[in-house]
Amino acid sequence: MQELKAYRKNQVWMMDITWLKSPVTGIWYYAYVIEDLYDRSIVAWMIFENESDVHNVIILCDNYLDTFQEVA
Repeated sequence: MQELKAYRKNQVWMMDITWLKSPVTGIWYYAYVIEDLYDRSIVAWMIFENESDVHNVIILCDNYLDTFQEVA
């Protein structure tokens, strides 16, 4: 497997989904986090009550447009 490398900020983003326990047994929250591979900074994060591919699209589209509109 080839290792990804980033030589500048906003070149490669990576996503993680972490399960967070709630105070209620059997109930979980899901933290969606986008990190910049270059410096491991957090680009964006959101907490959801369920896990879904739709959440990936929402957070990526929202933050992609915000980040790259500033550059233009």
